[in-house]
Amino acid sequence: MKRSYLARVYAYDKRLFFFIAGFAGLTLLCNLAGHEVTPFFVWGMYSAPEKSTDQYEVLETRLADGKTLDASAGYADNTRFFLNSPLAQYKEMKENGGIDVTRSIIDARRHNKYRWITPLEDRIFNGEREFQAFTDWYARYLPVVTGEEVRAYAVEVKHVHYDDHQHIVVDSTHLLTEWRQH
Repeated sequence: MKRSYLARVYAYDKRLFFFIAGFAGLTLLCNLAGHEVTPFFVWGMYSAPEKSTDQYEVLETRLADGKTLDASAGYADNTRFFLNSPLAQYKEMKENGGIDVTRSIIDARRHNKYRWITPLEDRIFNGEREFQAFTDWYARYLPVVTGEEVRAYAVEVKHVHYDDHQHIVVDSTHLLTEWRQH
């Protein structure tokens, strides 16, 4: 027991020991009481199972010249992320009535327990202002990535599946958004 981490911390610095033990104790008590105080100790945050699916959604960006932007070709990982992730979040917000999906999830989990967070919501979540500004932001971002002038773009959602020969088959397509230079 004398060689344990906490025993060594206690021998080194008693105040640090009581801080660590107090933090761990309070976190445990809060979690047992149903208050999610820190995501590092909330196992339910990561417990949603990955669902097996036969159909996939693909977001495709077409530029004004008819060229399809291939986010998988020649871009760094972070660039691919910023080409795809904001589009996916925009799509989720559009399907959720312009409300940030993260906000809906957190609101459902907190059950009005944490009203003190309300004044901070505009800083934490995307709102109507960010939702409306997205297409202009993406139009400014695309030329930085592609190195080409972007006069217009359209984003389509394609529902696809693999056939028996592992070829991609497009089942349906619908327009998510489009933008034209003013």
